[in-house]
Amino acid sequence: MGYFIKKQNRKNITRFFTVLSLCFLLSGTAPLTALAHDAEWGMWRGEQNALIIGTITETEGNLYQITVNHALTCGPEGAEKNVIDRMLPLSEIPGELTADFTGYQGELYSYTTSYHGREKPEKGDFVLLSLDKKGEIWKLVWPPYELSGTDPQTLELLPEKEKTNTAAAWEIFIRSGGSINEFFFSGANSLSANILQEDGSVKRELLWERQEGTESETADKSTSGRNISDETAALAGAGDSSGAADGRNRLIRETGEGSYRSSFWPLIAVSVVVCILCFGLGVIWEIHRKKNRK
Repeated sequence: MGYFIKKQNRKNITRFFTVLSLCFLLSGTAPLTALAHDAEWGMWRGEQNALIIGTITETEGNLYQITVNHALTCGPEGAEKNVIDRMLPLSEIPGELTADFTGYQGELYSYTTSYHGREKPEKGDFVLLSLDKKGEIWKLVWPPYELSGTDPQTLELLPEKEKTNTAAAWEIFIRSGGSINEFFFSGANSLSANILQEDGSVKRELLWERQEGTESETADKSTSGRNISDETAALAGAGDSSGAADGRNRLIRETGEGSYRSSFWPLIAVSVVVCILCFGLGVIWEIHRKKNRK
């Protein structure tokens, strides 16, 4: 106790608690910056309770009845889960479910991309959905995609003449059963991915190139020249994915409702409490020091 009583040490103690409180405060916000990313990057790594291919059978307002044709997994079998992965076991995905298509501002979600050029989801559409379970209702995490069909091996997100590299990546992801999920874009006309080999090694392979004479009018410029498997950059460096028709801005798209940030609120709350405690101890030591001077 003698150390804490010495006057020459009280000032150092005050500084220590002040610096410590700042460190905890910064550590609480760090995950929000470090894990900013595009919607596709998150969905390919399990940032939802379920990723499904389904058919819209009924609609009532913003609630849609969905027949689940296929439930997808994310990542190679046996691979370590990503920190944002919150996928439920496939056995917990029902064959029929009710999905809430309400967007960020209370509006009905528009399609991110639509094979038939539609803006809003309709009865009979084949869809790709990223969902979180909220009681009896499943809530869309990101806007839906309209597909050409429900067969994972033949479905398309866009017709070939309109194909973007992001649409091609989705088709490869789906046809691989979700095992191929690390993509690399070189311009708007080609796509590579990391492929797990039989010997356990990983090899990058070219998987898609735009055919001559099929230049897309909606080429995905947002992924030009970037590695989407490294989209854990800061918010300022994470680009918006083109094609979303609901007009939300980039900040909403990257930190939207149901995204990764909700997983870190407990950590942030604890960090804030520790920050307050440390700051309070610093103040107490400062008051104690001033009293001893009198």
